[in-house]
Amino acid sequence: MIQFSITGIGAIPITGGNVQIDDLISDPIAYVQDSDQAAVSSGDSGSSVALQKFVESVSDGQAGVVRGIYAENSMEFPVVQQPSGQPGFVSSQQDVVTEFAMARQYGVTGILAHNYLAGQAFFTLEADDLIQVVYGDGSTQTYQIVEVLHYQALSPKSATSSFVDLDSGETLSASQLFKRVYAGSSHLTLQTCIQVGSEDSWGRLFLIAEPVV
Repeated sequence: MIQFSITGIGAIPITGGNVQIDDLISDPIAYVQDSDQAAVSSGDSGSSVALQKFVESVSDGQAGVVRGIYAENSMEFPVVQQPSGQPGFVSSQQDVVTEFAMARQYGVTGILAHNYLAGQAFFTLEADDLIQVVYGDGSTQTYQIVEVLHYQALSPKSATSSFVDLDSGETLSASQLFKRVYAGSSHLTLQTCIQVGSEDSWGRLFLIAEPVV
């Protein structure tokens, strides 16, 4: 396992390969509703039943704690939280994703997954798809994907790499990218890495989803 000790501020976790990052210093910004159950249940009854079974499987009675994410025909993953003081932690368990604690500080639900594990499913999602965030008390919030963003990491194994927007060609620092995807109004961000050739952390994929109210 590769270990990194980061002393910079404003980092993007690495979600490709078997890489863990320890000791990220927080606050990158300082450095530089009701759920729409009808949207899901209006489809066939099978999808509603599948969602309900998933909700029951991850619920543990803890209100306000994210315990699962669900997208019909794409994913149903339990969510684990990062250990205290380890903002670069990403679960290495199969079919398990991780909530990004640093994003939560800014009112954003950030979900991290390695691209060789649960993150593979993120590539099947598209704009307008619906995602259910499931909380420990069994409540859910529906989000709809509004943006799919692709970035190249100029230093693939560095959490403080600069990034190039593959659509516009714009270059951003790690702090600037953090602010773009993990700050602002309350929303959901899914992140995994993009592999090119043998470089499994070549880039980053972000799915930005807004709450459906």
